[in-house]
Amino acid sequence: MADLRDIYFRVGKDLYQHAFDVENTGRKKRLVEGCLKNYLASKIAEESTEQALILSEKEEVSVDDLVEMLGDLIPEEEHFDTMRHLTHFMLNIAGEMQGWSITWWDEQDEQFIDNPLIKFNEEGKIDSLTTHKQSSYVQTFKFVHEVFTNSFMNEKNNNKQLTLKDTRKPESND
Repeated sequence: MADLRDIYFRVGKDLYQHAFDVENTGRKKRLVEGCLKNYLASKIAEESTEQALILSEKEEVSVDDLVEMLGDLIPEEEHFDTMRHLTHFMLNIAGEMQGWSITWWDEQDEQFIDNPLIKFNEEGKIDSLTTHKQSSYVQTFKFVHEVFTNSFMNEKNNNKQLTLKDTRKPESND
């Protein structure tokens, strides 16, 4: 079984070696992206020589592509013990950057299965992530990664909520 618990140490060490703590927000995000790519590529190589070869032939691959590949290599019944560490890492690094820890809630409401929710507090900091126990760990990571890359610390997000998809019913013009 793949072991992703070392992400905290390995990527953290890599970030430290690149002077992560003294960089500006944009540079920190780019460092996280690069260090995650290296980590994920190494984990794919550990799991499958064939996938590592395919990966080496690609010119450009995204973090999300790598997470998808890794998710396909690891049996789904092992995702809780493995893939969740990727999202925990993202929440930890975002919490460190904003100086405010982020809570990951498990909600029983089935609307959260395919639609995770990120809430920002009144100070514009990410306060929480809410998912369902049946949510895909790959999709949850991709959502958190997208918010980290595109919305996190870019603008004031006071009391804002971001979801993967809008579940509100369209208003009728009748």
